[in-house]
Amino acid sequence: MSAKPRTVHLITVGVSLFDNLQHSLTGLRGGGADDRKGLLEDDKALAKRIWDARKELHDPKSELTADLEREAQAAWLAEVTTPGSGAARDRLEELLVRIEPGRWPAEAGAELSSLAAHNLPSKRVPVPDRDTAILITSDTGKGLRASLFNAVALAGGDLDRVRYLHEPTEEGIVRERGNIVIARLPHLDVGGEKEFTEAMRDLGRIGRGVDRLLRPEDDVARFHLSGGFKAALPFILGLGEALRGLRGPVKVRAFALHELAPGLRSIELPLRSLPPKPVNEQLEPFGDDGRMVGEPPQGAPLRGFAYDRVSDGRTWRLTPFGEALRELHRGRRVDER
Repeated sequence: MSAKPRTVHLITVGVSLFDNLQHSLTGLRGGGADDRKGLLEDDKALAKRIWDARKELHDPKSELTADLEREAQAAWLAEVTTPGSGAARDRLEELLVRIEPGRWPAEAGAELSSLAAHNLPSKRVPVPDRDTAILITSDTGKGLRASLFNAVALAGGDLDRVRYLHEPTEEGIVRERGNIVIARLPHLDVGGEKEFTEAMRDLGRIGRGVDRLLRPEDDVARFHLSGGFKAALPFILGLGEALRGLRGPVKVRAFALHELAPGLRSIELPLRSLPPKPVNEQLEPFGDDGRMVGEPPQGAPLRGFAYDRVSDGRTWRLTPFGEALRELHRGRRVDER
């Protein structure tokens, strides 16, 4: 057993970083920092540099439609997370020198606060090199851009450690051990049933990658669920429960910030364990189209969770999260425990 267990952090990402920084730095509107109150009150020079760079930081692209903004930010992420890729990467590196995300306080955003609360009493934000962080990011322009600056802060300012997965895959997750990984999850904003189902399949693929990252003897997974779409929370928790069934309760735990508690304090969220053998037995009868005719085994214990009956009264169909479970368990034998 290694002396220092490695941790895989799964972090849901929203845009609180931008909102918190904007609120904290509004006192700089007049160009001076003397009367500013907020997150960086002990470092007015850094606060001033962040304020001066606010347009570069946010880059709202307000002239674009939501779809075009999303495409533009995705293309930008792909370029700037590739070392030596060109002018956009060079401009970002210069911006990071000025605004120093590695020095941002934990309170700058829910995502950073979640990691700091996990690392009490040190309140450390950067993720150690031996650990991996996966930022589950919604497919919106602002969300994608916020994920980049969160990732750089978690990397302690080291852009070379940040990776972007435009299409999350098991192999893509496994390949990035020790890095800060932005995992784009299209349609997490619940644009439609078909699209959301594909988002859940991608979530299952991310789960397979995390499962492979965890060494049996000592690695652990920690879910940090304070940021991002709140509507996605039950599905991310469900993934944690399925992984806990594969790895055991000590290996997989979930946390969220306690919003009313003073300081950085998190609470552990309850997770059941979903053992793989009964889950596989429940999912096996469903065809490639996600349907089966007849009754699921053992009285349909996962009804409403992994599958449900359709209107004809005879056919059952996997729910979007049922598709995530099937992706997570794909390739496992029914008798595997």
